[in-house]
Amino acid sequence: MGQQVYLFGNCGKDPEVKTVGDNNTKLATFTLATNKKIKDEKVTEWHNVKAWRWAADKVEQKLRKGDVVAICGELHTDEWTDDNGEKKFRTWIEVAFFENIVIEPKGNGSEGY
Repeated sequence: MGQQVYLFGNCGKDPEVKTVGDNNTKLATFTLATNKKIKDEKVTEWHNVKAWRWAADKVEQKLRKGDVVAICGELHTDEWTDDNGEKKFRTWIEVAFFENIVIEPKGNGSEGY
């Protein structure tokens, strides 16, 4: 099992949902914005999230841009070499269970978390 993370923030854009692999496994991807204050300045960090199977179903049905969302998942890092021979990295939070995603629609007074 990888390193577990818990994040609370806002969905950055509507999720993208597709089926992948020979088993047609459902995958939903979205970005999550988290905020922190540093010396009275709000700093936003962006996180890439992958939700699989039943979690992807929940994301597809309920999550929209701006919604407040709490997730629990594992950190994973993809590594590849681009066309110029440079190594690239991207870290994802992978959520496998729908119980690990809590969604509050925007407009309920909780924006900005």
